[in-house]
Amino acid sequence: MKTLKIAKNEYIKWLVHPRMIVLGCILILLYIMVLQPLKECAVKLGEPVNLLEGYIGICNSPLFLVFLPIVFLILMSDFPPMDYNMIFLLYRCGRKNWILGQFIFLMLADATVLAIVFGGLFVPLITDGYWYNGWSNVITEAVTYFPEGAGHFIKNLIPPNLYFQLTPFEAAAKSTVLLFAYFYLLGMIMMAGKIFGNRMIGLILSAFIIIFGASMAYFDVSAMWFLPAAHAIAAKHYTNFFRQMNCRMWISYGYFLFIIIGLWSSVSLRGSHLNFNKFTEIE
Repeated sequence: MKTLKIAKNEYIKWLVHPRMIVLGCILILLYIMVLQPLKECAVKLGEPVNLLEGYIGICNSPLFLVFLPIVFLILMSDFPPMDYNMIFLLYRCGRKNWILGQFIFLMLADATVLAIVFGGLFVPLITDGYWYNGWSNVITEAVTYFPEGAGHFIKNLIPPNLYFQLTPFEAAAKSTVLLFAYFYLLGMIMMAGKIFGNRMIGLILSAFIIIFGASMAYFDVSAMWFLPAAHAIAAKHYTNFFRQMNCRMWISYGYFLFIIIGLWSSVSLRGSHLNFNKFTEIE
């Protein structure tokens, strides 16, 4: 119960923090850059879109997988908070409960960001779309009718290898799990940086992983699989040919799980012997 109370308190403070306005700004940007062109293409074709297609598109774009993780870093920039309130919680609840509470809080924050992004891309399409486990003609036929402009945008938004290999429900589910794991890994890196005494190292390392990993994924560099960005993009796992894959999905799940468990263990071990009084900061 102490662990859950810590997670709840941290989550509520995070949820009402003024930094959350950044997420609102990103939703406006996503509407302008993704949903508006998608709607315009649907009007040109006279066809509705699948309600999930905007969300699936941004989850599988190396470009947006620079913006969204950086936004997540901004929202979690003080994670875990190490102020005098933390010292009070440590004395009342113990180090183990505090650390576990931070792990749970990170899960809640991660899920909340993804839920808000999903809602921000799902709700505006309700009047123009439909709910069905099949790709719309806007996605599969736009490039045929509009090889330049709108068609090129759609092809980049949801590439053929994704809609050839997965249904929309599968693509949305796998994309969400991978993106959740990616955000969680970044949060754990930030926590490890703070626990080991250097907050900036955690932030810089996370930023490097985001930018460099997304760049390699964008240019399809074979070494991209060493960094988590490529593993977070469901479309990168598949080719245009049935049953052929660039990387098995279970490998990506295992990749994230292995690193996260390693970070959990390192943070827990270090935190159990650390003098937190030396690391407090006034926010």
